[in-house]
Amino acid sequence: MGRGAAINLLKHKFEVIGFDVRKESLDWLQEQGGVPVPSIEQLASKVKIVISFVVNSEQTESVLYGNSGLIEKLSKESVVIVCSTMDPTYVKNLCERMSKDGIALVDAPVTGGASGAMKGTLTIMGSGDPTAFEIARPVLAAFGSNVYYLGAAGAGAQMKVLNQLLCGVHLAAAGEWS
Repeated sequence: MGRGAAINLLKHKFEVIGFDVRKESLDWLQEQGGVPVPSIEQLASKVKIVISFVVNSEQTESVLYGNSGLIEKLSKESVVIVCSTMDPTYVKNLCERMSKDGIALVDAPVTGGASGAMKGTLTIMGSGDPTAFEIARPVLAAFGSNVYYLGAAGAGAQMKVLNQLLCGVHLAAAGEWS
C-alpha cells in the first residue's frame, strides 16, 4: 500500500522522500518523481513527517528502534505516522516511548487494500496526540478519502482489529451462503 500512498502524495504535490531496504522500490520511487535516499539517517535528516507502511508491530519496532532506528535520528517534534496493523497495547506503549524522545506518533491503520491506496480512497482509523493528528491530516487525506480521528493512541489499532474480525465474520458468512 505504500506505493499507492506515495503516488497520491505526489499527485497532491507533497515532496516524497523515501527509504526502503529493497533497491527496486527506491528505483520505482525515483521513476514516479519521488526522492529516494539510501539510509534511514538521510531520511531522518530531510523530513519532519514520516509515514511507515510496514506489516506489523515487529517490523515497526525494527524501523523505529532497531539497529538503524529512525527515532534517535529524527529531529524533535517530528511526527511519525504508522499505517501498520498492530496490537493496541503495543501502540499505547510505543506512543509513550516516542513521546519521551520528543516525537509524536499518529497510529493510522488503513483499510481498503492496495487498490484503495492507488485510488486514494483508503479509510484511515487515526489515533494519538490530537495536535499531531491535525498536522498529519493533510498527508493522510492525500491517500485516504475517509480519515477519522478516534482518540488516544491505540484507538486506531483497536478499530483495525475490530474491522479485521468483522471481515472474517463476513467471509465465513459468505462461505455458509454458498
